[in-house]
Amino acid sequence: DSVPSFVPATLDVAEMGTRLHKVLERYYRGDGDIPYLFDEEMEAWKNGEGLMSFQPRATDLQIANIKAVYLDNLIAIASGMDGMSESVEGGLELWLMRDVDDRLALKGKIDRLASAPDGKGLIIFDYKSRGSFSKAELEKQGFQMYIYKLLVERSYPEREVESAYFVTLRDGSIGALPFVLSSDEVLDDLRRAAEGLAA
Repeated sequence: DSVPSFVPATLDVAEMGTRLHKVLERYYRGDGDIPYLFDEEMEAWKNGEGLMSFQPRATDLQIANIKAVYLDNLIAIASGMDGMSESVEGGLELWLMRDVDDRLALKGKIDRLASAPDGKGLIIFDYKSRGSFSKAELEKQGFQMYIYKLLVERSYPEREVESAYFVTLRDGSIGALPFVLSSDEVLDDLRRAAEGLAA
């Protein structure tokens, strides 16, 4: 109750997001439970581990605020993802790059690629440090998931992407992104965009 409900302005928000992502990544690598990993990552940040010399270290007050806002959400998120998916070997922080044709290549890093419980389909999870998206934001951010879907299906041709989720760490939600465009429609949009950039 004594923890303020604000995050101090000097907080390195990008580094906070990296640390929170790392908690989930390490959890799925089997390094420990969420509270333990959270405390380890925050302590490492406070001690300057993994930081460039110019990056600020987290303070005790900042860590207390981050813990108050994010820890329960991280626990709920891990529980939710555990209930809807199974880990895929090599599916954490997965970099993929594929040529679509002689003029278009796709590249992306997927936070977590998992298997559906039946073992057939694949599920893409993308972590966001912020809260839930509005419908307009979801449509804009959703194109990223279409690219991931294309990358995964070209990298794992024997398996289909069954679903994709934005995992918003600030409010602990796991929001499904409905795939309403076909792969051909997405590729056409990407080719038009590439042609526009080349002009």
